[in-house]
Amino acid sequence: MENKISVIVPVYNVKEYLERCLKSVVEQSYPNLEIILVDDGSTDGSGELCDQWKEKDWRVKVIHKENGGLSSARNVGMKWITGEFFCFVDADDWIAKDYCESMLAKCLEYDCNLAICSFVRSNGCSSKIESNNSEKILTKERAMHYLDNRIEEAYVKMTVAWNKLYHVSLRNVIQFPEGCIHEDEYVIMDVLLACERIVWMEEGLYFYFQRADSITGASQKKNEQHCDVLWAYKHRQQQLLKAGYKELAANAWRNRMSACIEFLESKNMTISDEMRCRLRKEYKEGLKEAKAFVAGKRIVKYSLYLRFPGIYKKLFGVRDV
Repeated sequence: MENKISVIVPVYNVKEYLERCLKSVVEQSYPNLEIILVDDGSTDGSGELCDQWKEKDWRVKVIHKENGGLSSARNVGMKWITGEFFCFVDADDWIAKDYCESMLAKCLEYDCNLAICSFVRSNGCSSKIESNNSEKILTKERAMHYLDNRIEEAYVKMTVAWNKLYHVSLRNVIQFPEGCIHEDEYVIMDVLLACERIVWMEEGLYFYFQRADSITGASQKKNEQHCDVLWAYKHRQQQLLKAGYKELAANAWRNRMSACIEFLESKNMTISDEMRCRLRKEYKEGLKEAKAFVAGKRIVKYSLYLRFPGIYKKLFGVRDV
């Protein structure tokens, strides 16, 4: 019997974009789908539109719930999975017609429990583009190195939840943290640690449409909630240490400390006094923890910021966020 793929679509006040997204899902070239729409308390008619799609296609399931955020909607959706594989599609994005078919084929061909495809940043009118259709197989160790440099495009591709096809066994390690953002960055390490082989595809099969009013959109960039990413780095560091990957944990620690400095020094973001105190406390705790697994030179570098921030900024500079 063909493997069933469960497609989870969290929905919240996206009526303007939902039709495009769901059309791309129901018209997949791979038909054995279970389409799980999680209406997260929409007030713009998105929930009613989900119900209409349920009437049109027997594969569609609709769950209506009180608003709890993206993480909550994804977590609820995972409870309804009955397929052998599953994926997430954000309701304002869309996928290429062969998204499910191509990703599943690679998982089965290479005996992988995770497939990752490239994505296309779109203005809303793009169609599938010709791209490099090659792929490579990554061990978990090699895959985790893609998280070392958080400003590279490969980092984004590895981190986000929505350009991936997961084997259902990975559901047991995915629990998106609720009440915060940067939830994808929080769970990715748990996913990679549970994998043995990962197929990394160059083909752009997922279309990412970033709205200005979305969680990570341009209008939200000044929101101090973006500091949530620090707790994701901290979790990643802790998971790597627990698994015995000290070098990788040191890289996660570096990302955590660098990001902390960037938030404290940011001229673009409004940071409350309460958050500043929390950031400074987090920074000091990070320096204390580092002695067990971070090279001495690196500790000296980041200790310099605490004592002489001006000298640190002159020597190393600070990227604004």
